[in-house]
Amino acid sequence: MTHIALRSLAKGVGSFVLPQLRNTHVEGGTASARHCYDLFFRHYGHLAPWLNGKRPEVLVEVGPGSSLGVGLAALLAGVDTYIGLDLQDHRSIEHDLEVLNGLIELFGERAAFWDNTVSGDIFFPPSPTNFAWDWIDGIVQQRLSAEAIDVLKADLVNGSERLKFVAPWTDFNVLQAGVADWLMTHSVMEHVDNLVDTYIAIARWLKPGGFATHLIDFQSHGLSSDWNGHWVLSAPTWTMMRGRRPYLINRKWRSHHINLMQESGFEILAELQYIRTDGLGRKEFRAPFTSMPNGDEKVAMSFFVTRKID
Repeated sequence: MTHIALRSLAKGVGSFVLPQLRNTHVEGGTASARHCYDLFFRHYGHLAPWLNGKRPEVLVEVGPGSSLGVGLAALLAGVDTYIGLDLQDHRSIEHDLEVLNGLIELFGERAAFWDNTVSGDIFFPPSPTNFAWDWIDGIVQQRLSAEAIDVLKADLVNGSERLKFVAPWTDFNVLQAGVADWLMTHSVMEHVDNLVDTYIAIARWLKPGGFATHLIDFQSHGLSSDWNGHWVLSAPTWTMMRGRRPYLINRKWRSHHINLMQESGFEILAELQYIRTDGLGRKEFRAPFTSMPNGDEKVAMSFFVTRKID
């Protein structure tokens, strides 16, 4: 147990009897306009080379988290419809309006992208160095007009067909088949227990030829003193660590996700990897993690651009 973060273990064990310990949400990330702006353009910028100059009309985001800031950024950038899906509702209209005001300022300045998060951590994937604002400048100017902003704020407060949020969602039929041009997740798929059906649902929700972008973080998320220490924990220990929390991390590695994407009908167009050579050696891993392909044990994060095969 030397690799366990004892506080996380205690929370997991305690969650069997104390409901207040079953919350896994950590405030941060999408709580700030700055983060949402940088996150959105990281996905959009790396997707853009595959769009052939065509703006996505409908974006679905799974796991927006603390705000709808990424969706609001998408609408300001020219997306016509945004749908956010989350297991729990961690946001408020008041905070979303605050984030929107910050995004309006950042878009108005055509602010440069940051290399690090607001908290100073590495922001992966890297920001797009060749993003051409000219491509969306006209639509951004329209979306920043006073009249358009008033309409967007009204949509945010009252809800509308172009700005939807569903939480909690537990049914894969929550969306119609073929509704989205683009689906994105950021630090979400590592928390999903039912990966098989989730990737199948993502394919179902996308139009033929639609795109999905994913940032998947394979690290221990602070559950171990080592970034890859979750791969040395036995099944009984992990059961105690998980407790009765609604989600934690699924401990799946890079190739496992790639196989499921491909089996669900996706082609991998691009992958960016964040490699770490520190941490534990694979000789210390327990089954089934000893079976991961060579090299996966060094991949701490991957960003994928994928396309649904027609």
